[in-house]
Amino acid sequence: IADGGMIFMIVYLLCGAGTFGFLIAAIGRWMISEQIRNALEKRRMQQTIDKMSEHMIVCGCGQMGEMICRHLTEQRRDFIVIDSDLERLEELCIPAGWAYLHGDATDDGMLERAGLLRASGLAAVLSTDADNLYVVISANMDNKPMAIVARAAEESAHRRLRKAGARHVINPYQAGAVRMARLLVHPGIESLLKIVDGHHADLELAELPVDDGGPLAGLVVSQSPLPERELMVIAIRHADGSRQMPVGGGDLMSQGDSILVVGRHYHC
Repeated sequence: IADGGMIFMIVYLLCGAGTFGFLIAAIGRWMISEQIRNALEKRRMQQTIDKMSEHMIVCGCGQMGEMICRHLTEQRRDFIVIDSDLERLEELCIPAGWAYLHGDATDDGMLERAGLLRASGLAAVLSTDADNLYVVISANMDNKPMAIVARAAEESAHRRLRKAGARHVINPYQAGAVRMARLLVHPGIESLLKIVDGHHADLELAELPVDDGGPLAGLVVSQSPLPERELMVIAIRHADGSRQMPVGGGDLMSQGDSILVVGRHYHC
């Protein structure tokens, strides 16, 4: 009996050790395969980003960042999202097919990986004004002309962001309050505000540059291709920074100007 019990214990221990070893090996293989999968996905994403040019960089994937990305998708513009929350990125970007980078947008290396020198615009919508300020400073260090838009919660940050190189600084609370006040005073302008916000089904508001040698330089509005394309000129911003509004058919569009137009989405 003693010998039988000893044999049973030996077999039991060997089976337990074998099962434990098998589980450890299986977990190890799973971890290695997961690491390999993540590395391959990271490499594939970077290769996709390296092929982009004239794209947008969205720093921050919170509520504002998500809304910006959805609008850029509607406009069929290429963009890259940078955020430190990997779970949020995978939840939002993978189903939508958006390019993304996991990391800290305040790290200069992240902006470089996102193709900053090839990008045409950047949105800094991180959770703090300090982080947005740092991103704007980093993006503006190369002196590359690009559209930089930043989010600011405090008025002091608004001034600093403008000095740092942000072309536009948006306070979401102030912007929302102003819109609500306008709708209270003038309820009938809701359709116009939808155009401005890009939420109108048929119309889009856009700014077009008047380039040298382009189809608009040196022409008056009525003689340009704009009326044929069903585009209405709302304002002209001249090269010296002055604005002309309203605009008539006989007003001249010169090189260096930019025009604000309203038209159908597929024409803009």
